[in-house]
Amino acid sequence: MDSQPPPADEPDILASVQLLLSQIDSESRALEVVSKANNLSREEIQLLVDALSTSLDKDNAFTRSQAYICLTLVKIASATNVVSRNRTIKFESMTPAGDDDIFTITGQTPCQVKVVRRNQDDSSTVSNRPEGTVYAAQHTQNHSEELIRWAHLTHPNILPVYATFSNDNNLIFVSPCLPEANACDHAQRLPKEQRLPLILDVANGLSYLHQLNIIHGGLTPEAVLISSEGHALIAALDATPEAEVSDSLPTRYSAPEILEDENTRPTKAVDIWSFACFSYEVLSGQVPFFQISKDNRVSVAIVRGNKPLRTGQGGVGGDEIIDDIWHLLLMCWEQEAGNRAGCSRVKELLMNMPIQGDRPTPKLAIGPDALDGYTTNTKRVKTVVTQLLGFGQPSALQIPEHLRNSLYKLVNNEDERSATAVAAKKLSPGEIQVLVDFLDLVISDSLHVPTDRLLSNITASTHTVPSSCMVKGVRFDSTTSIMEGLHTKAYKGRGLNIRVDVVMNSNTAASPRICLITPLLENGSLRNYAPSLPQKSRLPLIADVINGLAYIHSTWDIHIGSLHGQRVMISNDGRAMIADSVSHYPFLEFESVNAYESYFWRFEPPPLLYRPGPKNNIWSFGCVCYEVLTQKVPYYQYPDDHEVVTHNSKAELPRRPDRSDDDTDEIDDKAWDLITRCCAQNPDDLPDISQIQEMVVGLGIEDNRPVAKPLVGPEVLALRSRPKIDFDQAETALGKIQASHFRFRYTGVSLLFAYSNLIPMPSSKALKDHLSISDERNRVLAILSKITSVTHIFPQRYELNGVKYCPQPIAEGGFGNVHQGVDPSMCVKVMKRLDPNALTPWIKELILWAHSSHPNVLPFYGVFTEGTRDSPQTCLVSPFMKNGNLHDYAPHLSQKSRLALISDIVHGLHYLHELGIVHGDLKGQNVLISDEGQCLITDFGASHITTATTASGSLSVTTLRFSAPEMILGNKKPSKEFDIWSVGCLFYEVLSRKEPYYEYKYEVQIIAALSRKELPTRPGTTTNDVEEKDDWDDDFDQDWDTIDDQAWSLITRCCTPEPENRPNMSIVKELVKDLKIWDDRPAAKTIPGAEILKLRSEPKIDLVRVEELLDQLQHKLDARPESASLTTSVTSP
Repeated sequence: MDSQPPPADEPDILASVQLLLSQIDSESRALEVVSKANNLSREEIQLLVDALSTSLDKDNAFTRSQAYICLTLVKIASATNVVSRNRTIKFESMTPAGDDDIFTITGQTPCQVKVVRRNQDDSSTVSNRPEGTVYAAQHTQNHSEELIRWAHLTHPNILPVYATFSNDNNLIFVSPCLPEANACDHAQRLPKEQRLPLILDVANGLSYLHQLNIIHGGLTPEAVLISSEGHALIAALDATPEAEVSDSLPTRYSAPEILEDENTRPTKAVDIWSFACFSYEVLSGQVPFFQISKDNRVSVAIVRGNKPLRTGQGGVGGDEIIDDIWHLLLMCWEQEAGNRAGCSRVKELLMNMPIQGDRPTPKLAIGPDALDGYTTNTKRVKTVVTQLLGFGQPSALQIPEHLRNSLYKLVNNEDERSATAVAAKKLSPGEIQVLVDFLDLVISDSLHVPTDRLLSNITASTHTVPSSCMVKGVRFDSTTSIMEGLHTKAYKGRGLNIRVDVVMNSNTAASPRICLITPLLENGSLRNYAPSLPQKSRLPLIADVINGLAYIHSTWDIHIGSLHGQRVMISNDGRAMIADSVSHYPFLEFESVNAYESYFWRFEPPPLLYRPGPKNNIWSFGCVCYEVLTQKVPYYQYPDDHEVVTHNSKAELPRRPDRSDDDTDEIDDKAWDLITRCCAQNPDDLPDISQIQEMVVGLGIEDNRPVAKPLVGPEVLALRSRPKIDFDQAETALGKIQASHFRFRYTGVSLLFAYSNLIPMPSSKALKDHLSISDERNRVLAILSKITSVTHIFPQRYELNGVKYCPQPIAEGGFGNVHQGVDPSMCVKVMKRLDPNALTPWIKELILWAHSSHPNVLPFYGVFTEGTRDSPQTCLVSPFMKNGNLHDYAPHLSQKSRLALISDIVHGLHYLHELGIVHGDLKGQNVLISDEGQCLITDFGASHITTATTASGSLSVTTLRFSAPEMILGNKKPSKEFDIWSVGCLFYEVLSRKEPYYEYKYEVQIIAALSRKELPTRPGTTTNDVEEKDDWDDDFDQDWDTIDDQAWSLITRCCTPEPENRPNMSIVKELVKDLKIWDDRPAAKTIPGAEILKLRSEPKIDLVRVEELLDQLQHKLDARPESASLTTSVTSP
């Protein structure tokens, strides 16, 4: 059974409306349209609902916007009680059939329908329905929306619902009468091979719903009906994307996440689980978990990961399910919702299976003669839709002033712009796009020429186009071109008055690079258009050109290069428009590049007399006037290779035509004076633009052309992307460029950073981001840490003032006590006085920490000292983490939530290793948890100190459990390979909730195990882990978790006994990605905050003195013996 298709309009008639509606491509856009629709009249709302419904029914390419078009339709229709006319039955076509709620639809396709009406309690019922059959929504909330949505769904596997208005104008919903049997009852009467088509039917219908972002939420056999032709129809559409949990889903059809949390809302993954259960019952003839009688035990089995028994094998009752189908069901029954197959994948797999069946083709539910129907007023619809889609760009007030000022400093002069463009190329593609969109926004807000030039440079060098210039949803007929140029093929847009130029690859003509969208200009170029007019009517075109040239010169302060008749286009109302240096290329109508060059050289000024600049445009304008008025190109009497054409070294004027020149119009004295003055032999004698405008006015122009219309209609403007500018990201991009400028000014003098207590940083975050994880940064950090550790002079920018902390420590350690700050967001570590031998490496590690910047590394706020000058006590300041450490935090989470913590650790340690930093003491106690639940690695600055100052070399029991065998066997110095072993042990603890080597209680036992290079024992493989328990004992709570094969393989690779055989962090990072990590934590907040930064010192820099110091350093380096090497005295961290 199929529902009524939309009216048979020609595709191109509504193409422009569909393109407009495709711009409803987000929920916010949909809700904005809904809000604006409140201002429409009843007639306009009806037109809009009709258009939305028709667009929803179209099988078009705008699948991404279909869900939001549906949302818009439902919101508007339910709020106004308006239903699309192609989904509304004429009430006079309905004849009572003896029962108050059953009607016969008269006409060409008679049929019976049942009424779905709203009762006083706002519930929904269907008269004469069999017990348990659900035809409509059961929720009282959003009830109208659910029925409205259902009424506008059109799919052969969705039970159709129609609207009708009674004589008293009450809205009634009706549905075709069907045989009173659900899908499973019907399936049992079919041979086994004929049941599979029913499964495919439901998969098709569910895929359609999911594409529209509609979640069924109650897919059971009772919710699937059978048409008279034997096709499955999904009914009981009682869920929306915002629906609450439905109580209509039985336990045996419920996904584990529904059973674990009664507040969980249905999702597409829940529908997939239910679909697999439905398929199981249809194919096997058994309900899921038929071997378990009580629903509460079924619930326990599902939550624990059990699946329904495979029927027809091993003595299990029920019809056999073939291998391909069983594997498909298992894909739908994945325990983790994110791992289940999507509906499109299920549909694809089913369609590739051999399906038997000769069912009749579904018939139309309601004949077109019984529907209201309508004739589309495309022009009126477009007016209504464009009115609603008239979204503007962000206002000028939205651009932060400090960002505008930062940008202007980067484009002050040509050198600054060039340096900025070079620095921009080093940004990531995403950052370049953000920067380009920000520049575009600034220019659209206020025409700032330097910013425009910067945008042009960046766009040209990176091929990154502003998002606002990108157009979505344009269609054209690629089989028939309207013009083929030197580098493009032009096509007419479908449904819109536009021209689409496909730019071809210069190497491969069949490989399109980019499509340029321009207005469809039927009049072509000035060169071809002007000769079709009388000479008097050509004069307004000359005025257009000089006015356009004046705008370009005065507003943008640029010259446009060669100006000629092919570079001036004619609008459809006969106005001349200058095309820029790029956009005119698609309009060139020449057979070859040589033919084009021969043409434009006739408009070029003498190269020996004229330098590139605005004056060139004046000469070219005179030549354009000549071509327009005479119908001849300048120097038409000379061949293309003549010296006058190619060089014109003597600045010869074009020949003034007379009556003897055939096919050439004469030029009167005023016009000839204009041309000769523009083509002056001496550039200094040229008139300026304003003088030329006065001369053109003096020609006595009569302009009888119609009033100009906008070239680009709102339906085209609505297709443009409207990027949401992230000003934080724009600030980061600008900051990186500022950092590059700063470094560029002192190129080759990396020792500046060695004296960073004298050097100002343009932006802490910007500099860190720009210099993160690079060989150059490592070299700079090596120099800085070396000099700081030797001189004990710490960069002043990290010195904090006014920090106070609570006197009572919250933790005590071997190297200091930890206090919470008076500001509860701060943590202060008061360091104990270190041995002089330990002080130098400690400062070195502290420098490395201070210059680390990563979301999974604990940020360093700064340092301050207290006590006497002779015996100062150092205090380190970092954020306070109220969630504590990983060791205490992880066991309270489900295992799937712990995987995200593993990913954090890997990313943080990968960053440190790239910096050349070895942690050396990685364990759960040294990983803190942020307020958002993110892991932050800490205490890597103290790891080397521990090794350096421990006389006995002994380690704590806790540290031993995470130590690699080589530490026990004599190699006391931590390495990156040591960290990899510790990572494996940390993964072990996080996933199993057991410490590594948990079976050993004493230190000597752990040391012995490490000496044997013994790996931690996999949980569940020792006798201590195996306990007898009832399979259905809900109270059983083991104190460990199993580790699956994939995770265990990762752990064993990290804990390979020989260090050289362990993977590096880059490989570990890739392996962790394969674990299918589920992460629903909120985004991490940026730290440190502005309040912390205010406490930092702001050293004043004497740059003159800095240059003197650098010169002295350079002189000393130059004076060193050749045998000495800088690398021998400056080591990497």
